[in-house]
Amino acid sequence: MTAAAFGVPLALVVLNRVAVVQAEAVEVRAGLRLAMRVVGDFAASVPRLVPGPAARLDDAAAGLLALERVAQAALKDS
Repeated sequence: MTAAAFGVPLALVVLNRVAVVQAEAVEVRAGLRLAMRVVGDFAASVPRLVPGPAARLDDAAAGLLALERVAQAALKDS
C-alpha cells in the first residue's frame, strides 16, 4: 500500500513532464512551419514590393533567401 501511495504520484509527475516535453516539441515544429510559410509568402510578394529591373529583383530575392537561411538556423538552434 505504501508503494502505491508513493509510486502513483511519482508516475504522474513523470508522465506530466513527458507530456510537457512533447507539447513543446509540437510547438517548435508548428513555429517552424509558420516561419517557412511566412518567408515563402514574403518571397512570393517581392516582385510587387520591389518594382524595377530584374537585377534589382534578383538582389532582393538573394537577400530574402539569406534571411530565410538565418531564420531556419535560428529555429533549429532554439
